[in-house]
Amino acid sequence: VRLFHNLCMQHNLHTIQIDFNAAFLQSDLPSPLYLQVPPPYCNQPTFHGKCIECTKSCYGDKRASRLWWSTLSSALISPKASGGLGFTSSPFDPALFLRDDCMIIVYCDDLIITTKEENKHVTSEITDTLTTQGFDFDREDTGDINTYLGIDIDPLDSNTLKLSQRRLIQRVIDALNLETASAKPTPAASILGKCDDEPLFDNKQFNYRSVLGMMHYLTGNTRPDLAFAVSQASRFQQNPRVSHAKALKRIGRYLIHTKDAGTIIKKLPTGTPVTLDLAVDADFAGLWNPLEADDPANCRSRTGFVITLGGSPILWYSKLQDCISLNTMESEYIALSQAMKPLLHLRKNVYFSIADTLSLPVSRESRISTIFEDNQACIALASTDPPRLTPRSKHIAVRYHWFRSHLQGPNPEIKIQYIASAANPADMFTKPLLKEAFERCRHFTLGW
Repeated sequence: VRLFHNLCMQHNLHTIQIDFNAAFLQSDLPSPLYLQVPPPYCNQPTFHGKCIECTKSCYGDKRASRLWWSTLSSALISPKASGGLGFTSSPFDPALFLRDDCMIIVYCDDLIITTKEENKHVTSEITDTLTTQGFDFDREDTGDINTYLGIDIDPLDSNTLKLSQRRLIQRVIDALNLETASAKPTPAASILGKCDDEPLFDNKQFNYRSVLGMMHYLTGNTRPDLAFAVSQASRFQQNPRVSHAKALKRIGRYLIHTKDAGTIIKKLPTGTPVTLDLAVDADFAGLWNPLEADDPANCRSRTGFVITLGGSPILWYSKLQDCISLNTMESEYIALSQAMKPLLHLRKNVYFSIADTLSLPVSRESRISTIFEDNQACIALASTDPPRLTPRSKHIAVRYHWFRSHLQGPNPEIKIQYIASAANPADMFTKPLLKEAFERCRHFTLGW
């Protein structure tokens, strides 16, 4: 969805939103469903010994969501000659439907339809087809997209769009009872440990898991600046201690300070390449100090990265690595390998697939992605051919070497470039930072 909004901003695409009313009631059942007559009608003599035969799906039937998806997708995929719309479902994302003049994103019963401005009549043809010609869906056209899946979409000006979740942030603040609390400049002050010597947190003050769930939805949609803090708080949701609850409250106090903020998408000046880039970082053995030194699991490093399109964040990640790295270069190399997977998927299977299908103007420069990495040894191991194996690097598993071929060759479409740690936007995804450093990373990533 973030990629979609970015494409609309960069290429002046026309969009509308459709919401289907009572979606689960609009699908035919493969066989009738029989229900008891509900009260008070069951007490009437007319209905004695009778039941209700349903030929349409209904809420409560475990097949309802699957039947609705099958009904909607068949209407979108059916050929135009048979009254359908002639879309093709993407093999990499079944909720993405493509046609040479249009794109549709489906989330349950919400549709976003987008096309070029000169083809804006196509959107009305699609909505008419869904209402007539045998489909007869009960729908509601909500027009321009102002909110989607709880995300507020606010155009700040003709070249700037903001995605925010003010209402969810207020729910978090209310749940934590922070209405009169002072704000904090950063979401995390330190790395969290197990704190086994502290008493367990009393969930009567607030529901730890419930608040954490809201923060996860907030982080995953519009607030990458919370990724590290929320990720480390999630590790202790089974038996949170007092320190873990304080860390969760600190995130809430940071949200007081940034309640109206969100992800900023800016339209680039005409002629500027709209590139899909990656900034990646790792924190080597970040758990070593706050946790027990004799536990090898506490030596794990953390991977953090952010993928941007035209400078605006599309995908971000903050998570502990599965294996234990033996040095800084190895932790950075593993983080780079993990970050390359979604980058390659977004490049080939999503971004360029959409651009080529809709014939969007994507220049040669826009097809070159840059990886920003702040470890020179990692860059040398990733890009040097033959690989510069040393006693500290030759043991790295082959599973992490797979991506090297994408960075080599005479004209690679992905290049790796050194960036100073102080300028690396991914730094805030791996460790708690001081106010100045955190705000610098946040500005690089979010634009504020």
